[in-house]
Amino acid sequence: MNKLVDQSIKLSLVVAMNSSNRGIGLNGTIPWHLPKDLKFFAKITTHTKDPSKVNAVIMGRLTWLSIPQNFRPLKNRLNVIISSKLDKESLGEKAGLSNILIFKSFDEAINSLITDHRDKIESIYAIGGSMIYKQALEYPAGFLHRIYLTRVFSDTQCDTFMQPENFLDNFTKLDNTSGDKEYLNTEFNTIQTEPSNNLNYAFEIYEKN
Repeated sequence: MNKLVDQSIKLSLVVAMNSSNRGIGLNGTIPWHLPKDLKFFAKITTHTKDPSKVNAVIMGRLTWLSIPQNFRPLKNRLNVIISSKLDKESLGEKAGLSNILIFKSFDEAINSLITDHRDKIESIYAIGGSMIYKQALEYPAGFLHRIYLTRVFSDTQCDTFMQPENFLDNFTKLDNTSGDKEYLNTEFNTIQTEPSNNLNYAFEIYEKN
């Protein structure tokens, strides 16, 4: 584990969650329509301080398949898929295969990213689904860095949830987000409303203790 903590690449989670029940998905899709959240997600996962580097986004097979095909792979990011069933030949993607890596386990992916790909990776972001988030949360402080959380204030039905229930216990919510606001151009810890469906939500950042 010291190898993880002592190197510069850090792991964070980006997740939108129903505040009432920790729900994050329904029938393999996002259960709400929040355009600002999609922009927020894109900004976090693409922004790098070093213009010569990119970020890696780690996802499970179902999360990969939930991305509309014309948006796959997510551009300007290294797309890392955890699956024992997929290989590049079975993806059926017409382009972008050079931006896709497939591993059979989360640990194998992390080890490869911080060793074989460390010269081109700045940060790693876990983007779903629930098992990917759960495995990411098991990594130690010093490597596991942040949770970028979009808290959705609704009772929207979900069938996939953040686990464990107390996943935020070892994190501290950031009140001073001026540095993040600068590059994300986002108001944090402020309830906003999506006009198309009157859903209330807030962007929050939690840092590992």
